[in-house]
Amino acid sequence: MHTLPVELLQLITRFIDHDDYYNLYFSYQSNIPLPPVLSLTAFNNFIKTKRYYRIRIGKLKHIGLPVLDKEYYCPEIFSYLLGLNCLEAAKMFHLISNSELLELLSRYFFYERSILAWPLYKYLNQQNIAIPGNILGNIYRNAANNNCTEILMEMVDLVSIWEKRTVFHSVCYSSAFEVFEYLLQHLEITRGRFSDILRCALNRDMRFIKKFLETCQGNVDSGTLRYTIQHVDKSCAKLLFSYPNTRKTLLDCDNNHLLTGSGKIQYVFIWDYLLENLGDPASSQNEAIFVACKENAWYLVSKLLEDPRVNPYDRNCSIFTNLCGRKQFRIFKMLYKPNLTFDFKSILLELITRNSQNTIKFLLDNNEIKLADFEPVHIKALLKSGNGTLKEQLLNIPQLLPLFEQQILEPYQIGKAQNWHTIKLSQRHFWVLVPLLDQRFNEFFDWAISEEIVTDKKLISIIIIK
Repeated sequence: MHTLPVELLQLITRFIDHDDYYNLYFSYQSNIPLPPVLSLTAFNNFIKTKRYYRIRIGKLKHIGLPVLDKEYYCPEIFSYLLGLNCLEAAKMFHLISNSELLELLSRYFFYERSILAWPLYKYLNQQNIAIPGNILGNIYRNAANNNCTEILMEMVDLVSIWEKRTVFHSVCYSSAFEVFEYLLQHLEITRGRFSDILRCALNRDMRFIKKFLETCQGNVDSGTLRYTIQHVDKSCAKLLFSYPNTRKTLLDCDNNHLLTGSGKIQYVFIWDYLLENLGDPASSQNEAIFVACKENAWYLVSKLLEDPRVNPYDRNCSIFTNLCGRKQFRIFKMLYKPNLTFDFKSILLELITRNSQNTIKFLLDNNEIKLADFEPVHIKALLKSGNGTLKEQLLNIPQLLPLFEQQILEPYQIGKAQNWHTIKLSQRHFWVLVPLLDQRFNEFFDWAISEEIVTDKKLISIIIIK
């Protein structure tokens, strides 16, 4: 065996954990292996520093590790290689007893996802060691979970159909397309299974869903298809529409149900394509705009309004009943037109209950909601909501003060204190209501404290000082 100069050996030993040693060694003479003793010393140094371990494992192949004799074997090296899930450990199997290896295969690899399991299985098989039957299936699943395509292809004819089906679930959203393709051909897939097609659809690699649809010829039940198309991107949605069977299934679905489904409509860019392909465009889009408003899909609403055939007001403006939430004010303004023939009084209570102060102010400013529309039920709902901003807004309207006074003082006057327990009186809200009490303030305050309607100690102390 050729040897390297002592000076160079010292340099390599010193810089074994340094990136420069690689260039240093190979720039000298790449075909001269290092002596085993130096290999062991170098590897012990390597163990101390785990940084860049994957790169260094590859470098160690060139400095004598594969030719370690048994006298240089140490359990730490083997254990460390196992921990790294490194195939280099397979070159040490002959240094370990078969009983130890079998115990390792039975216990360690049963739980861990390790690519070393299959080489160890083959090694023990060559040694004619009896191996428990369930281990092979576990190895196969571990290989699938680690996307070990070569191992899966090598093992595929050794495992049962049940194991293949189990592994197929994992492979559907992996990167092992060759294994997926092979299993798909041998699993007699005749109809799209819910979990499989969804996994394929969620895989960023479009080859999976395309191959799956080709194999099952688009025979996917409507429930699975509806759920799947709501969780994919636009390119996958187009692919689902490109197969005659899936397209027919989608077009036969109830449009509203297809668009709502599980309620996950955040992918509104899919809707554009769906609406272009769902039966009569006008009726489908009129239906869709109601759903879009409910789901607060303002982008889709704006796209639909570009179509002159779409009439969101064809149900006597009932579309606004879906727009009472605070976050839907943007769509509300988008759909609003002056002089709509609609009684906004019917949605006023819903707007108050859902704290939609922007929408109420907008309608008041545009004279859609008249002061005469306010009734005691509206003020009562406002007092029960915790919306101080809206209370302040409406208290600035003199005509509404009598309604507030009626709702505030009537429970006190007739002794129905229980009605007050649902009214949230914070410090801010209480001071908003104080002007309504006028000369009866002290009397009212004593009653409120006695009934534990006002419990804020800071607020009580402020009022008493006042």
